[in-house]
Amino acid sequence: MAIQKNFRITNGLEVYNDLIFADRDQNSVGIGTSVVTEKLFVNGGIGATSVVISGISTLNNLVIQGTVEVGTSVGSTGNYLASTGVGVTWVSPRTSTVFTATTGQTTFSVAYTVGLVDVYVNGIRLVPSEFTASNGSSVVLNDACFGDETVELVAYSFN
Repeated sequence: MAIQKNFRITNGLEVYNDLIFADRDQNSVGIGTSVVTEKLFVNGGIGATSVVISGISTLNNLVIQGTVEVGTSVGSTGNYLASTGVGVTWVSPRTSTVFTATTGQTTFSVAYTVGLVDVYVNGIRLVPSEFTASNGSSVVLNDACFGDETVELVAYSFN
């Protein structure tokens, strides 16, 4: 049975061996402890069906059951959250771009992080000495294609 009455703390409150502890001078409340280090400090687990966290937060031992939503998007399997400098965004750690080579083609354009790209020609992974990938926007094969080869560039992102 719920009691709906005004509740006022004037000189502090302590209920049943630190079950609830309020400190008026520190303007803080402890649940399960009288050692209160934050405005609200809970000694034990917190269960919630909806949580909104704003500002800078430090979370230790966070267990999430279900999905994580950022803004209005939910990441795909294998995605991770990366900082954009002003927030976060979902990032796929691996993107694959497939080309069908033309006769004599050596250059393939794709965005990548230097040092984080694999190159496959007809399913065979090339070693780094067989191509140049140094500018983050194009990959240049040492040997020209005959034409109709499948060239796959796999870019990895670990920000």
